Amino acid sequence: MARAKELVAGGAAARYVADPIDTYSTSWRDERGERVVEYHASAGLSIEVTALETVGELMLDLAEAGADARVSWELSPERRRSVLRSCGSRPWRPCGGRGRAIAAADVEIVSVRDARGGSDGTAPVMRAMAMADGAAPR
Repeated sequence: MARAKELVAGGAAARYVADPIDTYSTSWRDERGERVVEYHASAGLSIEVTALETVGELMLDLAEAGADARVSWELSPERRRSVLRSCGSRPWRPCGGRGRAIAAADVEIVSVRDARGGSDGTAPVMRAMAMADGAAPR
């Protein structure tokens, strides 16, 4: 939580949401008939990071602290519109004319997924982020 607060205060994150701690226990008898009790506790913390260059360091910090860290991402509405406009201004090989049709339509893209790996060796997420920044994927 302290790291999340720092990121928000420094402008690298828009917000964070901390879930309450969830606890439960399980018990059973072992092979000697002795009762064994396990106690479990978990808590969730979501951070909306706006400075993408901080994500790698944040994930490393969380992993070193023993957290089960997961990343999901999405483009802001402004960035999404920018990417869609650029799709319409140049042909996409896989989309052909559909890129222009999507950019011209008054629609909201909910998700874009590409399950295939890239021929250039980049992951689909990295290609999308590079496109969003107007850069060629490395």
